[in-house]
Amino acid sequence: MGSKQLRVDANGWIVDDDAPRPMAFGAVVGENVQRIRTAQGMTQTALAKLLSANGDPWTKGNVASLERGARPRITDAELAQLAGTLNVPLPSLYEGSGEMRTGAGTTIKREAWREALSGRKPPTLTIDDPDALVAHVSAGPPDFVAFEIADRLGVTAHAVATAAAGLFGHSATVEHARRVGTFDDPTSQSAAVKRGNVTRQLVDEINVKIRETE
Repeated sequence: MGSKQLRVDANGWIVDDDAPRPMAFGAVVGENVQRIRTAQGMTQTALAKLLSANGDPWTKGNVASLERGARPRITDAELAQLAGTLNVPLPSLYEGSGEMRTGAGTTIKREAWREALSGRKPPTLTIDDPDALVAHVSAGPPDFVAFEIADRLGVTAHAVATAAAGLFGHSATVEHARRVGTFDDPTSQSAAVKRGNVTRQLVDEINVKIRETE
């Protein structure tokens, strides 16, 4: 068997293209919610009903979206609701091995995050993309939509931000807000559908832009 082939990127960093990409926190939680729910013999509908009884309302669609990794971000309240409903310690929602993306250019190992949640030691972050980190810190307000698109495309948030700037002249978050517009009730189903449709449009457009520059 031949040795594994690595490459050196434009910045002189050694890159392993076959290495698993860091996952979003929400995607890791979704993966574990599915594992725990299945082990408990519970359907997505049943879990949604139990979650709704223990806090804010959930639908089967909400559970399915989380489990398939379509929710890159998840709130503390939702984490507490999930752990309490599933009757598991909070660190159990981050089981497994591998890296999780904490921001532009930084990651943390799942094991390290579980230890931090258990109070055993503070979290240790890894800088895996210095250029992205510097660009993010220098850019001002965080581009949350860029992180979500990056998770879906399997690229860095820096790559998404660069593509968005080339396409729209501003961040993906600003473009997303411009296209979605305003709603009398931002929590309504129609608002959620519009936000989802716009996100998918931006994913497609930015993906094309990124591929053009490769």
